[in-house]
Amino acid sequence: MDAEKEYNKLLTTCNGGTRHYRLDEADTIYRAYLNMISYGEEADIARNRFIEMEQKLKEIGEILFEASITAEIPVHSSDGNSHSAKTITVTFNNGQVIVS
Repeated sequence: MDAEKEYNKLLTTCNGGTRHYRLDEADTIYRAYLNMISYGEEADIARNRFIEMEQKLKEIGEILFEASITAEIPVHSSDGNSHSAKTITVTFNNGQVIVS
C-alpha cells in the first residue's frame, strides 16, 4: 500500500499534468513502480506460505492432540547486524492451534 501511495504521489508531484519528466524524475518513478510490483509479489508469496503453514499446523495438531511444541526462532534486525531469538510455543488443544 505504501509503495503504491509513493508511486502515485511521485506521478502527481513530478508531472503536474504535463506528462514531461526530467530523467531523474522518470528514474525515481520507475524505481517506485518496480518496488510496488515487487512488494505485491512478496506479499502474495508470504500470504500463500502462511496459508500452507497454517494447514501443516492443523495436520500436526491432529497427530499431536493435546500437546505442545516449543522452539527458538532466530530474529534478525532490519539492519541485518544484530540477532536475537524469540521463544514460540505452539499448543494443540482440542483441535485448536494456539501460537504464543
